[in-house]
Amino acid sequence: VSLRLNLADVYMNSQQYNQAIDQYQKMINLNRRDTRGWINLSLAYLRQEKYSEAENVLNQALTLSPKDPDLHLYLGVSYMSRKDYNQAGAKFQQVIDLNPKDGRGWVNLGLVYLRQDDYIKSTQTFQDGLTSVPDDPELWFYLAYAYTEQKKYDQAIEVTEQAVEKFTENHRLHFLLGQAYDQSGQFDKAVSTFEAALKIDPDDPFTLNYLGYILADKGQRLEEARVMVEKALGQHPDNGAFLDSLGWVYFRLGQSQKAREYIEKALLYETGSATLYEHLG
Repeated sequence: VSLRLNLADVYMNSQQYNQAIDQYQKMINLNRRDTRGWINLSLAYLRQEKYSEAENVLNQALTLSPKDPDLHLYLGVSYMSRKDYNQAGAKFQQVIDLNPKDGRGWVNLGLVYLRQDDYIKSTQTFQDGLTSVPDDPELWFYLAYAYTEQKKYDQAIEVTEQAVEKFTENHRLHFLLGQAYDQSGQFDKAVSTFEAALKIDPDDPFTLNYLGYILADKGQRLEEARVMVEKALGQHPDNGAFLDSLGWVYFRLGQSQKAREYIEKALLYETGSATLYEHLG
């Protein structure tokens, strides 16, 4: 079974989904009570956005293992992917009921509310989750994220500062804290926090771009900013935000023609951005 699972995973990673599905089905036939086959078969359908097929697989598996939290979790993920939030929420609640220490249930239930802009319920869910699972960094992250979505930056900073102390090597938490500092007008703290994030993951394109952009916006360390944004753009050459950032760096460097070239190219990918048009002048 393990060898067949490994082979199927190779097919999945190379996006050969039909071959992966065939192997997962054979794995299920060998042992119908091994939930790995059912879950991975559902994932092969989910990656192709074949939600009804995925849900059919998971519901079949639940007839054999009705108290398996992973089956309820992935069924909820499928419902949430197609924006059936009522059914998704019910499934994530079942995950919590089966195992209140499973942070995934709390995170995804909170996200169900967050996607519907129900900030009161989402915040309460993440807080309740942290009461049950205080060492889950994802719950800390999304509680702070819910506050930033409401522009409650003081609360976001308070939560994320605590989280960064607990999870010192968590890059996403450092990024979110840097973003909250920037959005609340604390430029120096934002810069130092993004620099800390880059010590954890020096190649993260989003941190490189964000830090490069805010430095350029302040007219500071412009050559460093250019190198950072170029490094980000090297990973995502068609990212409109990254192209705009590099254009803005060049504008600040006094190279207006080069700046215009990058900002015009950015408009090909980010046609609705008011900031881009402001940068274009």
